[in-house]
Amino acid sequence: MDGAKEIAAQLAMPPDSGIPWFAIVDPATGKPLVDSIAGKQSIGYPAEESEIAHFMGMLDATKKNLSAADLQKIKESLVEAAKQLKTRPQ
Repeated sequence: MDGAKEIAAQLAMPPDSGIPWFAIVDPATGKPLVDSIAGKQSIGYPAEESEIAHFMGMLDATKKNLSAADLQKIKESLVEAAKQLKTRPQ
């Protein structure tokens, strides 16, 4: 992607953190509020229980207009998608 290295530097993406890496950014400052790093690696697509928990924590910590019911629906959707991924033939 054009400008990816610059964006990664601006958002302080750790080197070798894994992809996908993502952050929730403060629109006023352009600085990341939280990111997908758990330990030393990015959670990537949240499909494992710990990854979903980290992602939900990201949303909870930065929510402005998400209700508890919204967060629950997101979590249920991720859990269901994870089940589908685990049962998909390789």
